[in-house]
Amino acid sequence: ESVVERGRDGGPQYPAIAPDDALFISYTSGTSGLPKGVVLTHHGLHDTILHSVVSMGFTPDDVWYMPGASAWVVIASNVWGLANGMTHVLPDGDFEVSQFLHDIARYRVTVPLMVPTMMRWLAREYRSGKYDLSSVRMIVFGSSPASPALIRETSETFGCDLFQIYGLTEATGGWVTFMTPQDYREALVNDSERLKSVGRCGVHFEASIRGDDGEELAPNQTGELWLRGVPVMKEYLNLPEKTEEVFPGDGWLKTNDIAS
Repeated sequence: ESVVERGRDGGPQYPAIAPDDALFISYTSGTSGLPKGVVLTHHGLHDTILHSVVSMGFTPDDVWYMPGASAWVVIASNVWGLANGMTHVLPDGDFEVSQFLHDIARYRVTVPLMVPTMMRWLAREYRSGKYDLSSVRMIVFGSSPASPALIRETSETFGCDLFQIYGLTEATGGWVTFMTPQDYREALVNDSERLKSVGRCGVHFEASIRGDDGEELAPNQTGELWLRGVPVMKEYLNLPEKTEEVFPGDGWLKTNDIAS
């Protein structure tokens, strides 16, 4: 028997959905133990979509291409067009360097996403001179640290704006911080130390740097990053003790990431 009831017009009548209801479950990579099921909410993804599109400056004329397979972040970011109607190029099969570059030219991609490992491969292949990437106005990258040398190489090779993002599964992959094209233009010329940064916190999060005792640290000190905001997860699936460990109170999430 179908769980979807019929409305008066004969169409499906779906159950009411609250903003804090679970939308999907994504498993962590297990860097601190076994992978944990992160329960993410409707409101969390809604917030992530809107703030990602606005913060990265996407327009309805952009063509976004995030290569990848079935990771949840690929699924989440490939619905960003719901916010502004922009076009998405959907990945098909395993990532392959030359195919990705051909796809960018074929579909006139304006903003592709790369991870640091891919950036070096793509820069090397692009220098062969076989590809037309004239449509690209900005490269978005993240997911792991990028060295200042790699950032400079990417900027010099592709000659377009750069935009770095930092996020985590427990925040709906909510891109927590943004290092903007203007940040990079200034850093590449005048402030090499700034190339080590992942940027400033987005307006959809509160961020706090805390010590081992949970107290907020003074500026320029290094400690654990705590976050609070709508995109923060609801819980770890069936792991109440693990959930309690990362939620010390008042809506704050302990990320286990070091920041200053």
